[in-house]
Amino acid sequence: MAIPKIQASVGKSGHNIPKDVEIIQKLINRSLRFLPGVSKLPEDKQIGPKTISAIEEFQKRIMGLANPDSTVDPGKSTLKQMWIHSIAEGILTKGLFHLEIQRKKSSTKSVTGNLLINGEEICHTLELPWFWNRKSASCVPFGEYNSTIRTDGTRGWRIQLGGVPGRSFVQIHIGNYPHQIEGCVLVGMGIGTDKLTNSGDAMKLLQVLFKKTGKPAIRVKITGAMQLPPEMTPPGMLGSKQMIA
Repeated sequence: MAIPKIQASVGKSGHNIPKDVEIIQKLINRSLRFLPGVSKLPEDKQIGPKTISAIEEFQKRIMGLANPDSTVDPGKSTLKQMWIHSIAEGILTKGLFHLEIQRKKSSTKSVTGNLLINGEEICHTLELPWFWNRKSASCVPFGEYNSTIRTDGTRGWRIQLGGVPGRSFVQIHIGNYPHQIEGCVLVGMGIGTDKLTNSGDAMKLLQVLFKKTGKPAIRVKITGAMQLPPEMTPPGMLGSKQMIA
């Protein structure tokens, strides 16, 4: 799930293109848990006093701005915070913090997929290809893993999977390329061929959402299917079924 894009600014000093106004109205309505006293906005694509006031309240009460400008600019902090809080609303409603890594595509260099929290798609994932669970050379087996938070060392805040068969220290952490992986899972807001982008932003988002849920127990589920190319199949296994699911 990417941060919503608006063509131009919305609010008191905005251009207020109708479709952009509707996007902001929807984001605010999904963030009302964090704005007690603010009424649900009509999603009518029309800028007006209620929408401008709601933007101002968001900037003051959630972002802590002493002098809010009551305007949402493309790609700037107010839009990002609105998106984060709109996602958090859906996650908090469920009262859980369950992660699911849905593996989607395999190559000889990586496995890419999506990461969901309580069914909400948050970002993308990058792992090493399946290589029969070899330590530091393979992604981990499908399954569900009780997980914990780690903050020690130089990698900062991250999630460590527990109980992975034959493996230890498998983590979800910052990184963009396969050569940065030793059997762990990288996350990013953008995805390309065998790479992620904006990994730091993705980890910050996971951390914010975890804190907003009250720091509950974490469970990570890994699902999907991976098609192994012939060049990755060990000798003697060519011709056998190569779909791992």
